[in-house]
Amino acid sequence: MRPLKLLALLLVLGGTGTAFLVYDQQFLSEGWRTQIASALGGPVLSRREEILRYQLRLLEDERQRAGTSVDPVLLDELRKSRNMLVVLLRDQQEADTRVTEYLKQMWEAEGRVRVATMGMDSDSVTVLVSWPIQPGYGISAGFKDPEYEQLFGFEHNAIDIPVKQGSPIHAAADGTVEAVVDHGMGYNYLILKHPGYATLYGHVLSFGVGEGQEVKEGQVIGQSGGRKGTPGAGEISTGPHLHFEI
Repeated sequence: MRPLKLLALLLVLGGTGTAFLVYDQQFLSEGWRTQIASALGGPVLSRREEILRYQLRLLEDERQRAGTSVDPVLLDELRKSRNMLVVLLRDQQEADTRVTEYLKQMWEAEGRVRVATMGMDSDSVTVLVSWPIQPGYGISAGFKDPEYEQLFGFEHNAIDIPVKQGSPIHAAADGTVEAVVDHGMGYNYLILKHPGYATLYGHVLSFGVGEGQEVKEGQVIGQSGGRKGTPGAGEISTGPHLHFEI
């Protein structure tokens, strides 16, 4: 079935349907660097324990959703993730180092999106995209979600779509693969370049495309991740989901 067509604005707000959005390229470029610098200065690090305990609760919720017939491999992954979080709760310096590195990787991703759109006539671009992943569980964090900012200490310039770990990620529109960035256990992401804009897919578990490759709307480009302690999740992740930016 062809993915549901929707407008970027409605997607950001968690809505469905089809409409049009005039997209301002400057929207993401202003202020984000300041936020990251500020976050590195303390707000995120001061929330370290709260964030880690929140992630522990997410792991427990995921285990309970799996029920009694939980896959042994999943159970082992959840156990390893939980053990890692417990260690980080005890080792503040290591936790701070990892969070700082994660924030730098996020800023790198934002910078690469801006580079991908440099020179584009993007002052007034109509953006029409498909769901990059089937939103079976709704939207867990919206665009500039105030609860997200309250917990993590910086704005959320995307939407988070919760899905099962390893779900297929689809290209939201026809385009070219601008970047495939693998930070191992850090923040892994893909950037696709489209006419006048770019899309970013964050917390990628595995990649199915290479840089420079042409892709079609709906084509599988990778698998989603996000579970703490697995490739692509990084240090600030809200469990299995896809982070999607336009």
